[in-house]
Amino acid sequence: MTQELIPQDSNTSTNSIDSFINNSDHLYCSPTPSSHRMFLYGANPDIRILNPSLNSTNNHYKPKARTAQPSDTAKAFRIIDNLLLSLAPTNYSIENRLRASWNLAMVKATPRPTSIDRVVHSVSSMSLGIDSIVVIYASQTGTAEAIARHIHGEALLRGFQSYCFQANDVNRIPWLENNMLVFVSSTTGDGHHPDNSNLLWKWLRPGSTPNPATVLAGKPYTILGLGDSNYTNFCTPAKRLDRRLIQLGAKSVLAKALADASVGIESVVDPWIENLWLVLNSILTRDHLKAAAFAKLLVNQAGSSVDLNKDFASNDITTSNARTQSGRPRSFVRLARQSFAASTAQLAATSNQNDVHDSVKANLVNPNDCYSGRPMHLSHMDVLASSSKLTGLAKAPVQLVDLLASENTRDYLMPINQLLPCLDQPPSHNAPLMAKISNVRCLTGQIATDRVLEIELDLTGLNWNYAAGDAFGILAPNPSDLVQRLIERLNLGSGNQIVELSPKQKSDLPFTTATPPTYTEILTYFIELHALPKKSFFRLLAEYTTNVDEKKQLLFLCSTQGSESFKNLRAQQPNILDILSTFKSCSPPFSILIDCLGCLQPRFYSAASSPIERARIRFAFNVVSYGVNDPCTNTPKPMRGLCSSWLDSLTGYTTCRSWVDVSMNDVYIPIFPRVAASAFHLPKDIQHSPIPLILIASGTGISPFISFLESLAEAKRLHPTAYTPRPVWLIHGHRFDGDEGDSLYHSEIQSYISCGIVTEFVECVSRGEHPSIHSYVQDAVWANRKSIWELVDAHNACLYICGSLAMGKGIHDMLIKVIMDLKNVGSVEAVRVLNELSDGRYLLFF
Repeated sequence: MTQELIPQDSNTSTNSIDSFINNSDHLYCSPTPSSHRMFLYGANPDIRILNPSLNSTNNHYKPKARTAQPSDTAKAFRIIDNLLLSLAPTNYSIENRLRASWNLAMVKATPRPTSIDRVVHSVSSMSLGIDSIVVIYASQTGTAEAIARHIHGEALLRGFQSYCFQANDVNRIPWLENNMLVFVSSTTGDGHHPDNSNLLWKWLRPGSTPNPATVLAGKPYTILGLGDSNYTNFCTPAKRLDRRLIQLGAKSVLAKALADASVGIESVVDPWIENLWLVLNSILTRDHLKAAAFAKLLVNQAGSSVDLNKDFASNDITTSNARTQSGRPRSFVRLARQSFAASTAQLAATSNQNDVHDSVKANLVNPNDCYSGRPMHLSHMDVLASSSKLTGLAKAPVQLVDLLASENTRDYLMPINQLLPCLDQPPSHNAPLMAKISNVRCLTGQIATDRVLEIELDLTGLNWNYAAGDAFGILAPNPSDLVQRLIERLNLGSGNQIVELSPKQKSDLPFTTATPPTYTEILTYFIELHALPKKSFFRLLAEYTTNVDEKKQLLFLCSTQGSESFKNLRAQQPNILDILSTFKSCSPPFSILIDCLGCLQPRFYSAASSPIERARIRFAFNVVSYGVNDPCTNTPKPMRGLCSSWLDSLTGYTTCRSWVDVSMNDVYIPIFPRVAASAFHLPKDIQHSPIPLILIASGTGISPFISFLESLAEAKRLHPTAYTPRPVWLIHGHRFDGDEGDSLYHSEIQSYISCGIVTEFVECVSRGEHPSIHSYVQDAVWANRKSIWELVDAHNACLYICGSLAMGKGIHDMLIKVIMDLKNVGSVEAVRVLNELSDGRYLLFF
């Protein structure tokens, strides 16, 4: 059953919740009669529902025991599902914002447990005798993997026996041993599980071998989920996993936590990990010598508060545990409203991101200035100046990597395919295929906001049989100018020195190579340099900063008092060079970049070509270039997309609308096929049945649909008598019309219309001198709702949506509105009808 992060003791949990419920100033109440009113609350980023109507003896809610019982699971999830189904389409974004803001409020309000009884579930029946933990991660962009590996590494330092596996390593995980399972799962798309957990989910199905019910019965476990509440299906993989493990008889010993990226995952992840150590101390055996050594290490580390009146020049920061037993604010609602306003503003900024970028782009400075190392603007410095003490400091991360610089050098940049160690394995992130760039063209005109390029790759000899709609990853390097300036800033000489990396314990390194790399190669291929690091990184930087004022600023950023200042850094989108340029006296060792910054992740693109010609694949992408306001200079700071800018440079920055042959340049890029959890493919029996298709896209989201249409056209050309015609609707939204606009694949679409592949084409143009009748794809769906829904309802049409998150949510809400209108039902029934299409007939790709 879903658990709470609210302390589970008799003195605080029930009374505090009851006082909140009885308060007249509730966070949210559904607009229903008072006898059926539902209240939303929660300390975990789950929703908690208290429904008075469930109490058969009284119309008023009476608090029940907080201890979760397996027998209550079905009822609990049914209540949650009913609530989510009851939300009207227009309330989805509000629901998500309320969830995010209230979760943040409750995390801030909840003190860290001082007793193991507050965080451990049903551990009293377990003796101190579990031998090890097994950390299992499902990660799409590397965040969950980084968290899992740090848990694994710190567990080893603490004296526990620990193992760490990717979720797809089902056959290697020691299920039958006396261990505890720690799952760390992220979310991809709108509620899908990551690609590297496909085999785990397959194994968890009934009928698998070995029988998961036999293996997992009584097995202790806990789950950390990562997600983004801006999406409708927040942290669905972690919730589903928890539900399935309970069904199989596993035993949760620590409440699952769901971290929300929209408000910062640290506020949930860090307390959950601290609670995890409490649980492990209670039920796991460990090496006492290692435990004692680690305890001494913790004593030497900075604590949770710092006295600003102390002399910082000595680098001796006095710390204390400043958190009191009663950490709750006087007003839950006030705190929730503050965080709600913050999350609302952030969501609005995200929704209008394209417009902000457009307005700034006209005044962009030289794009070569992207990596000059611009100091960040630190807001709320008046709060720091008026503070005598900083509390709630992020915990400095335990360093897990040792680095030994050798005397040997390498004066050239080794290609990544020669550095990676797994070239004999099937194509993957660690074993990429080297594909040759053969042709390139520009799909947009001069008035388009962004240039859209289409690149053709030569797959000859690579033995990759892709399907229409498939996606693939590209391993793009960090820009050489950023890498070189970082090498200068870190005083690494030429950067050509070869280094040996080794883990401090038996934990795995964040990345592995076939041959020892140089500093330059590590920064180029393996380290994420553009994402804002966690607060714990700034805490660690403070230990290597000599200037007193800069040290105070770093500690302020990772404290409770500096939470707003840290949040404001996100809008500036600083890279690591910008951060180090802000704190000039900071000289961190190179190893902490490997420990704390995470691995550089691949970028994924959809095929825009027919797989009938196996030796070629085409894909389209925006060349990302925009500006963000630099508060220090009040000028736009130029920003470039990592992969798109790299591909643009490799193909000569072309603006030519016809194909340009660049095969003579012999440029190869590392790619690998994406093994997706939910395939974005045409129906399997598409060649032999008249299944209607409804394809809705915005911008470059049309790419996989071009792949679909080209495949259908090729099938009709090769087998005209066997081809089965069908209704195919294509709805495409973009900004500008005409030859100089951004109407992608115009000539191809016209040819598909002429040959009868596309039966209805609706173009939605939102800007320019000649906007279309329908400005947005949502408008087109509503205007054609009767025809579209008849195909879906009466002819089992497949509905595909590809584009931005905002467009996908808009279409989802519009479809619910269409169902309510045409079937004359309420929102609950409309959501149920739409959910029934999700089994292969309603596919979304963001």
